[in-house]
Amino acid sequence: MASVFQQKLAVQVKIKFIQLVVLLIDLVISLNKTYYFEELEARLCEHGLHYLGCSVDTLALTDNQLNAKQFMSKHKIPTLDWTHCLNQEDAQIFINKYPNQQEWIVRSTNGNGLINCKTQEETIQTVKAVFDDHIFGKLNQSIIIEHGYSLDDNQICLLYIVSDGDGDYTQLPIIQSDPLRMGAYGPCPYLTPKQLSYIRRRIIERTLRCSPTIRHLFGFRLLIQGTNYNQVCLLDYISTLEEPEAEILLSLCEPDVFLQYALDLPSLSVE
Repeated sequence: MASVFQQKLAVQVKIKFIQLVVLLIDLVISLNKTYYFEELEARLCEHGLHYLGCSVDTLALTDNQLNAKQFMSKHKIPTLDWTHCLNQEDAQIFINKYPNQQEWIVRSTNGNGLINCKTQEETIQTVKAVFDDHIFGKLNQSIIIEHGYSLDDNQICLLYIVSDGDGDYTQLPIIQSDPLRMGAYGPCPYLTPKQLSYIRRRIIERTLRCSPTIRHLFGFRLLIQGTNYNQVCLLDYISTLEEPEAEILLSLCEPDVFLQYALDLPSLSVE
């Protein structure tokens, strides 16, 4: 009974929220997943309100890591070598294929749980902890294992776009992110013109072409492993602005660039 009551209460809260929004404002910006629910955009649009933020389509690629990795592989979007593991034996077999690979990444299939491991032994112990101790939660009955990288020798960049859901998009300035999330700065100085072209063709445009309903703000976390054009790969997708990157990114953008897509305004420039 309690769960049924809670569900009914949640529905009533959503309805009251929409009614309040209609009376007070014209535009809702929801860039934090905490306050997003599946019907939010549709409910707002029914009342003639404009919306900018998370959507079902973006969350399908940012919150379901297995779906995202399968999407990248299917559409030949460059990413790290990976496999889906249902148990410890699957992980051990994949790790043993690469005896010279020391760094590994262990990801949850649902949510954004991620552990960077520096050695094979640490990776095996982490995998054991996932399945035996449920460190990613009991809902994660499988994991993703992928090749890791040295935090000292590689660069992490964040690239955001705002998209109209019909293939048109504006690219925001690329920013440099500290791998340990200790800071960020921008614009990113490391990318060459050929790398930028590669990112647009092989990562951004393939993603939008193969998932055309992506709308609003959408991000790409990129790994830069050298100066050659193809030494770039996609780590994961991002559906929200996060600190400290958000502060740097927004300081580089004209604020009206977001309204361009939220309010269907004419094309605007990005500095």
